[in-house]
Amino acid sequence: MNCTRLRPLLALALALLSALCWAGPAAAQGAPRLRLLVAGAPASGLSIKQASDLVEESAYIADDLALYAVSRAYQVEAVAGRDLAGAVTRCGGKEACLVPALSGSLFDYLLLVQPAAVRDGVEVAYKLIDIRAGITASTTLARLPGPVEFAYLLGACQQALKATPDAIAPSIALAPVFTQQPMAAPVMFPADARVQAAPTYAWFYGSAALMFSSGTLLGFAADDVQQELQARPHTAARVTALQDDGEAKQTYANIAFGVGAAALATGVIFQVLDNENPQASRLNLRTDLRSVSLDWRF
Repeated sequence: MNCTRLRPLLALALALLSALCWAGPAAAQGAPRLRLLVAGAPASGLSIKQASDLVEESAYIADDLALYAVSRAYQVEAVAGRDLAGAVTRCGGKEACLVPALSGSLFDYLLLVQPAAVRDGVEVAYKLIDIRAGITASTTLARLPGPVEFAYLLGACQQALKATPDAIAPSIALAPVFTQQPMAAPVMFPADARVQAAPTYAWFYGSAALMFSSGTLLGFAADDVQQELQARPHTAARVTALQDDGEAKQTYANIAFGVGAAALATGVIFQVLDNENPQASRLNLRTDLRSVSLDWRF
């Protein structure tokens, strides 16, 4: 079979390998099992925008945790219909109204986010409610030095969200509606708190696959230039131009293969470290309403 015909198939296979390497870590986490609605409870001392920003950031934290399929209050109509969306709107974030309204719906849990301005900053109270049993699963409180210091939300929000059904007593189904747990002591979290992320070695493996794919394609291009030189006579200027083009593409291909080999070797090293210590290294991508940051912890 002509080698030229194999090139598109090989390039496609390498592209698919690259995509799988990048998508693998996310797919490994599995699909969320539970439906969570994140809603803002009536706030005090803050503007509407400040309160809604805190609620939205809490929803982002819930997304990152990957335990739930997360919906915001303004998304209820799209996922559960107009009638339920209207009921949620009329409740205005009030627990005594929301829990009965959501009972029997597709939502399993409700996370109520209630911010309040205090003298030294902002307090955000989290309450995770199991809609199916009508019981408060967890409550936490975060203190922020200011209304836009979102990093301080992370620990308290995750602590509330991790009260999954496995952590709730088996007698939950018999518990009375609105059973309350004591409010936890206020929790202070440092501004550099981290989110869960894919292991570092997965990023290196993805980079290696991408570099190998690029090197292969550049090698094909350099070979095409060589075939063009041998296919027919050319002027001296044309020969020089083709030779320069082929050499450049071959150089770039070699660089890509070198970087890919280094990324692959580094990925193996990080995988060994992670197998010995799961917390040894992480590459974290963190976003909020105003910025994106990348952090590598070793």
